[in-house]
Amino acid sequence: MNIRPPFEVVRADQMPHDARNQMANIFADGFSQWLDYFSNDKKIIANAFAHMFKMDQFYVAVSGLEIAAMAACTDCHTLSLQLDKKQLRKYLGLYKGVLAGIILKREFEKPFDMFILNICYLQVIPNHFAARYAAQATHCALP
Repeated sequence: MNIRPPFEVVRADQMPHDARNQMANIFADGFSQWLDYFSNDKKIIANAFAHMFKMDQFYVAVSGLEIAAMAACTDCHTLSLQLDKKQLRKYLGLYKGVLAGIILKREFEKPFDMFILNICYLQVIPNHFAARYAAQATHCALP
């Protein structure tokens, strides 16, 4: 995998191909240490959480066809993540899927504390392991 600068920043829903699976793999790589109760397998974590990204809220740093990093940018009124309990149960099993739906809904879908006009909120900024030291998260967060 050859991920290196320069990066182009594109809104995820405007990618020429479906970016969801690559985003899910980056998410699993970046956050699996906190989600290891649900599974130690990053592929299972990626599959379980691939559904949750609202693609019009995410920007991705792209090198070629590979996504190097992603960042959600919201207007403090719209959430960037939405969990589907059925998908969580499908990939994590009944018990862990229900538990993930309850616990992570509070974390991923909690309402914003402040509603300030003309301000954005950045969240979920993991990056691809192969591009960790190429400053791509900064490119993505500061388009």
